Amino acid sequence: MADLRSSNDSNMVSINRTVFLRSFFLETLWNYPRMQNIGFTYCIFPALRRIHRSDRDFSDAVSRQLESANTHPSMAPLFAGLVSRLERDRPTSDLTSFRRRIMTTLAAHGDRLFWGHLKPFAAIVGVVAMLYFPITLFGSFLALMLYNVPNIYFRMVGFRRGYDEGLKILEKFRSTGNERLLGYIRSGSSLFLGILTGLLLRQCYRYQFDGVGDFYGLVSALDVSLTGIIGFVAIKSGFSVTKVTLPIIFCAILVLGLLRYWIGIP
Repeated sequence: MADLRSSNDSNMVSINRTVFLRSFFLETLWNYPRMQNIGFTYCIFPALRRIHRSDRDFSDAVSRQLESANTHPSMAPLFAGLVSRLERDRPTSDLTSFRRRIMTTLAAHGDRLFWGHLKPFAAIVGVVAMLYFPITLFGSFLALMLYNVPNIYFRMVGFRRGYDEGLKILEKFRSTGNERLLGYIRSGSSLFLGILTGLLLRQCYRYQFDGVGDFYGLVSALDVSLTGIIGFVAIKSGFSVTKVTLPIIFCAILVLGLLRYWIGIP
């Protein structure tokens, strides 16, 4: 077996770049029996070719990657780097069990970081920006940047960090710094959710109702305010942003819809 850094650092740079680009095809040919196995094998293929010099070892390594694979898409390069390091250092009898544990761990951390925290935060901030700048596409652009810049950066450095640091990189997901970062994202989501509530309240008075004293407008405003307050308190109390935001939005829409239907709000 060969080290990916055995010749020079440009060798690692080349493989890191190739794995990064191929990671966007992780879910290509997704299938129910083995899920992402084909896409992941395509992703890690260049690294395996450099590590295993003999055709037999390389063929066995590829066969191992064609087993079931299912992890968070943003974690694919990191997963590939960790598996490549295992292919270099560990006996073949350990590879399958270690690979399965790493895959599950990265899937859980990826869901929590990107889909449980970053995506809702980007969506809330994007909607606030859209209400502030309704004529432009600034809100949509901002939401895309807030989610995709960290996502792409994580993919860019994932393979190299996984291969260089090995399994100890997984400890960083449970570190105090990582938990502090997630706490900042939750607090930011709570803050912008409160701002969003105020902007929606302003829109209700400005576009749907004639005056502040209108009874139905007041009921609607109280509905929006109450949902915003509940969302803020729930997120600050530690509930998942995803589990809080969607039920609140649906309940607010339901209440406003019933008011429009039963009472006849124009």
